[in-house]
Amino acid sequence: MVSIVLAVALVGVATGALSTTEPERSVTQLEGEIDRLERAAAGLASSSTAAGGIDRAGRVPATVTVPDGGFASARIDRVRIGCPVSVPVRECPPVQASYRLPDGQVRQLPADGPRLRTLDGPLVLGPGKHRLSLAYVRIGDGRPAVIVGRRGGEG
Repeated sequence: MVSIVLAVALVGVATGALSTTEPERSVTQLEGEIDRLERAAAGLASSSTAAGGIDRAGRVPATVTVPDGGFASARIDRVRIGCPVSVPVRECPPVQASYRLPDGQVRQLPADGPRLRTLDGPLVLGPGKHRLSLAYVRIGDGRPAVIVGRRGGEG
């Protein structure tokens, strides 16, 4: 009987420990995903010439997985990536992505490379795997920008 009580207590402690590390694991996973996306954008910008328009730009595929609350991770409901090209770069926040943790806390990931831009409002990703594309183009003011969108062209 004592061994059963002890086993139940250990499972309870382990479950409690997992629940406190779930958000941190999700944050670490998401930061790694955004870092990979940012490195792909930097590689594209350093190895390509910006196209004269989005229709003429080559596309580089990318995948981002947003934690969905599986084993030992917390669900992240929404991630916002990028700043619309209609907004001057100096008015874009200096972040690549922002996201909300299960406790309601909003966090932002600073831009360490070229800022990701979008054709329309920020790209919003829910939990799960997302197939994206990156394109290096000259935007309205003639400056080069890395545009991120969903694979297939929708922004």
